[in-house]
Order: sequence, then C-alpha cells, then structure tokens
Amino acid sequence: MINFKGHLALKSKVQELQHENCYRNISACLVELDKNSEDDYKVLKDIAETWKVGDLYANDVYERFKSNFENKTRTPEERFFVLTKQSKNFDKLNYTKILGVAELYKPEDSPLEIEFLQTNPKYIKTKVSPKIKHIGKAIVKGFLKIIKDKEIALFTTPNAKSFYEKLGFINIESNLMKLKR
Repeated sequence: MINFKGHLALKSKVQELQHENCYRNISACLVELDKNSEDDYKVLKDIAETWKVGDLYANDVYERFKSNFENKTRTPEERFFVLTKQSKNFDKLNYTKILGVAELYKPEDSPLEIEFLQTNPKYIKTKVSPKIKHIGKAIVKGFLKIIKDKEIALFTTPNAKSFYEKLGFINIESNLMKLKR
C-alpha cells in the first residue's frame, strides 16, 4: 500500500491485449480520491463528460463527488476511487489513463456497499476482445483488501450477477448481493 497526499494507492494487475487475443499483465493502481481536491473533482468531471455512452455510473460517481466537493459535506460514509494506468503523481491524475471509477458507501446501520462501479466504456467487453480487461475485478479485489473483514454488499443488475458471484458474492434477495466470508 502506498499513500500520497491522502490518496490511497493499491497496486493491481489488469491485462492488456498485445495481438490476436494474447494478453499480458500490466500494472494499475487503485487510487482513493480526495474530496477536498479540485484536481480530483475535475478528473471525475472529465471522465463523466468523456464516457457519455448510454446510462453509465461514471456520471453518478461524479455527481456524488460534486455534491461532497461543492457543498463541503465531506461525508466519511462516501469514498471515491479510480483505477488508473498512472503509476505516480496521484495528486495530478490524468483522466485519459483512468480505467474505471467506483464509490464505496456506508449507509447507517447497514453493511458497506459498492455503490457504483464503472469500467471505461472503451474497455467493455463486446464481440471484439477489449484492449484491457479485468478492470472491474481489480477494483473489487482492491476494495476487499481495503475493507478486509467488514461486511460488504451491493445491488447489481442481472447482467452483472455472474461477475460478482465469481468474486465471492452471493445473492441475498432480488438484486442484493453480499460477500460470502
């Protein structure tokens, strides 16, 4: 674990396409954003504007961060993260190197929740192999290292259920899943 000016960074691995379905591991860092940082605010704004494709969670993460930043609410219950190819200078994140965004939220008297998780749309799996894969997996595994033995839950879409099941979550009811520990 590395700490830079309030930014938590966990080293991680994702896979980058080399040629014809041949991938190699590359480094990525899960970085916690600073709710007092104008630079982090701008990076999320750039991501929300750049990733506008359909209904994406990146805009939801940006709007929640914006509320914390502009209203100075700084709720400790909300923590914001990006997974980036950037390996240093986390106080000056480059939005073009961001692979995914996510938010952890702790509702009162409830388990910690993965509130939003969004992979950069250009890396979402389609009929063509994505240039970079395992972004969501790297974010969730990073969260599991950060929160260690705390209970964690999430609400998921039907399409994402199998993804979370592979990471150890079990279905509790409807779209509510919890990590089996």
